[in-house]
Amino acid sequence: MDVVGLHEVLAHERARKGSQDITQEIEIYFNFLERYIPPSLQPVLLSTEEQEELRKKEERNTV
Repeated sequence: MDVVGLHEVLAHERARKGSQDITQEIEIYFNFLERYIPPSLQPVLLSTEEQEELRKKEERNTV
């Protein structure tokens, strides 16, 4: 399927394989734009409590 305006799609390897809670970076390049990052996918600043909770959750998943 040929999508008009779509130049390239790059799917990067996941940081941790086998985890369902990890995100995967996908870059989309259009002919009329350079790299497009939707506003909803911009980096999110986590509070100290959220960072600690995420760290504990990742530790549980790696054991």
